[in-house]
Amino acid sequence: MVALLAVVALFQIDLPGTQPGELRNRIGDPSSCNRCHRGFDGSAGDTWAGSMMANAARDPIFRAALAIANQDVPGSGDLCLRCHTPRGWLEGRADPPDGSRLNATDWSSGVDCDFCHRLVRGDGHIGNSQFTLTDEPISFGRYADSRAQHGTAASDFVTSSELCGLCHDVTNPLTDFPIERTYTEWRNSAFWAEGEGCIDCHMPGVPGTIAVGDGLPQRTLHAHDLAGGNAWMPTVLASLYPEEADALLYAAEKAREMLQSAATVTIQTENSTPWGGVFEFSVRVENESGHKLPTGYPEGRRCWLEVQVLDADGQPLLHSGVWDEAEADRLDDPQLRTYEARLNQGGNQESFHFMLSDKRLLDDRIPPRGFRPVPGTEPVGREYPTLPDGTLAHWDEAPYAVMVPEGTQGPLIVRAVLRYQTTSKTYVEFLRDENRTDDTGQVLYDLWLEHGQSAPETIAESMTLVQLRAPLPPDAGPPPPIDGGPPADMGVPATPGAAVPQPAEGCRAAPGQGSRAPGSGGWLLAGLIGLAVGARRRRTAGGH
Repeated sequence: MVALLAVVALFQIDLPGTQPGELRNRIGDPSSCNRCHRGFDGSAGDTWAGSMMANAARDPIFRAALAIANQDVPGSGDLCLRCHTPRGWLEGRADPPDGSRLNATDWSSGVDCDFCHRLVRGDGHIGNSQFTLTDEPISFGRYADSRAQHGTAASDFVTSSELCGLCHDVTNPLTDFPIERTYTEWRNSAFWAEGEGCIDCHMPGVPGTIAVGDGLPQRTLHAHDLAGGNAWMPTVLASLYPEEADALLYAAEKAREMLQSAATVTIQTENSTPWGGVFEFSVRVENESGHKLPTGYPEGRRCWLEVQVLDADGQPLLHSGVWDEAEADRLDDPQLRTYEARLNQGGNQESFHFMLSDKRLLDDRIPPRGFRPVPGTEPVGREYPTLPDGTLAHWDEAPYAVMVPEGTQGPLIVRAVLRYQTTSKTYVEFLRDENRTDDTGQVLYDLWLEHGQSAPETIAESMTLVQLRAPLPPDAGPPPPIDGGPPADMGVPATPGAAVPQPAEGCRAAPGQGSRAPGSGGWLLAGLIGLAVGARRRRTAGGH
């Protein structure tokens, strides 16, 4: 099968759209754009320079993955290069498909200004970088009355999600296997139905001038940092390209901001539980993004819940989803709750050889709101409830259970944190060990060691206190209320930076309420432990 794919790939990766050598007017160098569109607050040039779009070609993960793709299916790197360096591909330097003929600008500009601003709808193809460009020396934008030193024209395509979909759906053209489906996930969600597109989240607009110069009108200036979830790689690139360090570190911070808007976490529990029994609760993770959580490139990219239950002295009763800093890896445990996709390479064998993948072994990522799955996007390995309108739930409720021994000092402290990792240790080691072509895998591995080993980011977190009480006789009714209030079925989510209240008066969090942006988790946890110890001391002093 692999040999057959190799033969086919060398001659038949032939996709529609503008082809190499067809453009008489070549794509302009970003340096020419920067003369007018860089150097002022919020400028397109400054924000774009640190983006993963600008750095799509020189991303060390891409370089290492490109080598593996060409090893597995000779010639398949053509598919990779047409997305990651469309300039180099259109000008014929993606042949051979290992990138050896790309020039310095191809590597440094990735997906650049003139490329995106010359795109037209063409035949309406989505995915695999099946793009069509105008051959006129013109830049498309959203305004019809622009005045510039180059040709301009208004185009609704330049602000459309279909433009983004040119690269953000990826299919193996030899097998039709769906590798990435970010655009399709959005297209089949409530966000599409409500008219909220990619740029509304990833290129938000603010009032400003679009270029340098006197007397220019106020426009909507769209951020070109194109923030996604990758906060790690920009920090790596900042060390490699110090001339762009400010832009890259800014991009890393924007990625963290984007992650912190992606989900909410809520702890769902009664406000008391008996010692000497099993304490059961759940953690609700609600996807607030316009696509699956997480989305995009499946290799090495993952979310999971880290959940702790501590007694009043801070001693652990449960710790699930532990990040082991010494091993730079997530530890498995029986209650681990993950959100990720894993691909198969023949015979139910998990694999990172994405050009050889033929099945999704797992796809338990959380759907977006209003999601109606189509082939290639259905959940695999976890069932998300179908709602009355026929769409899938855009949340997950992860169950947990822990034994509370007699004599445990209460109240219990429950903490849930949603973690996100761009690149796993397993994937980085795969790219190093499987490379038989060049040193790009080793280079990536060394950078990974030098730059924090892609430690996980925090998307959202929530914490609450749960009182302990004596177990009830077998024939007793419901437990009495705490402090005179009615029983509660939800924990109190922690608001970052705010004081954490002790549950009383039947504290209750409404469904969907939770902490979206992470605060100082250690500070909050210490505060909760202090509250718990104080509560225990008050009970002791009061004789109960």
